[in-house]
Amino acid sequence: MPEMGCTDTDAYAFLYTDGDTPTCEGLRPNNDGANTVATQMNDPDTNEITGVALYFISQDYLLNVNITCDASVETFDPSLTTATSDGTNIFVQTTHKTGCPTISLNLIQQFFTEYSYLWGAVLIVLGLIFCFAGNKLINTIIFITGAVISFAALAYCTFTILEKADKNPSDTVQWVIIAGCGVIGIILGLALKRARRLGIAALAAWGGVTVGLILSTTLLIESPYAKYGLMVVFALILAYVAFKVEKIVIIAITGVLGAYMTVRGISLYAGGFPDEMLLQEEIKQGAITWEDFPKSFYAYLAGIVVCAIVGILF
Repeated sequence: MPEMGCTDTDAYAFLYTDGDTPTCEGLRPNNDGANTVATQMNDPDTNEITGVALYFISQDYLLNVNITCDASVETFDPSLTTATSDGTNIFVQTTHKTGCPTISLNLIQQFFTEYSYLWGAVLIVLGLIFCFAGNKLINTIIFITGAVISFAALAYCTFTILEKADKNPSDTVQWVIIAGCGVIGIILGLALKRARRLGIAALAAWGGVTVGLILSTTLLIESPYAKYGLMVVFALILAYVAFKVEKIVIIAITGVLGAYMTVRGISLYAGGFPDEMLLQEEIKQGAITWEDFPKSFYAYLAGIVVCAIVGILF
């Protein structure tokens, strides 16, 4: 059990400090209100979330409550709870299911979230190319489509396998994996470029997946089956239509795809765009309701529509 002296408790250091070293007086607000901070606890070896730490900091006391995750503990159990106090510093340790994460990023989501500033730039550049030069540079677009789809599929499968095996590779290893998937993606993209008809169908299917993703986010669809069903249906429909009216579909799909990638890339810097892959789980867990849903998404949606129209007309 950690010591609870103010001067050696790092958990409070980022809140209130006098000079370079946190002190008891510096850690406490100048009013009678209480400040509450919640942070997740992680296993240093696996980086898995093991619980939640709550810090209550007031004028008169410092209270630290650590709740360790155990999904099987649904009611308060005194035998799993300990408490110590020196009069002003109180430390409580307990075990309960409320310490377990309701929504947790998987390994690949963590990686892409950590380096979102890089992927934002990539999305904006590719988005502008798709949106305003999709028909003119169709062979290049087919190559990029094959490379991106192959890269995404390989990276997702590799990271999923590592996660299922309880592996937590270092950042260097993760970047090596990403680079390897990128090289393979480029090779497969070049191969798809030679099969033009198949490449156009893949491009159209990618556009259908994007349309389904945007629609499920717009309507706040809770069911993952409905979400992925929409994506599959639109992908199949657009892939089929692409064989019938190739040029029109190319212009429309590259316009929509380019607009989405451009606006989504901007949102990685500006914020306010919900994570499409986590939205259904957040709704299911009650983390997001209509009242909490960021309405800025609809401004982004309007931007996607306008950008798509301009790109298609261009």
